[in-house]
Amino acid sequence: MRQRLWLEPLEDRCMPTTWHVAAFGDDGATGTDELDPFLTIQRAADVVRPGDNVLVRGGANYRGFTLRTTGTELGTITVFGWNGLVVIDRPADGFVAGIVLDRANFVMVGYMGVRGLPVGVQA
Repeated sequence: MRQRLWLEPLEDRCMPTTWHVAAFGDDGATGTDELDPFLTIQRAADVVRPGDNVLVRGGANYRGFTLRTTGTELGTITVFGWNGLVVIDRPADGFVAGIVLDRANFVMVGYMGVRGLPVGVQA
């Protein structure tokens, strides 16, 4: 006699992604590998989801960015500079600030400097 196999449904899960940005990158790249990074922080900000990480390679100056995606209590979005100083010296498009958090909560930004702009971070 055959036995029935019972399957138990699992909750929906989403694996966090680490996005990479570098001055030698391309916004048409996958962005998921440090050897195939995005060119702009804005491109990463456009695809980021709760729990994701954005690593911005240091040693270069970048245009600012606007983050419109919100993290969650258990899925904080992180945007960090690494491997040298990250300098944001041009405003995010349409703003005077370098970093704009547009209704984005549970976001952590670190190891970045904003220089020469009237507003560093706008939330």
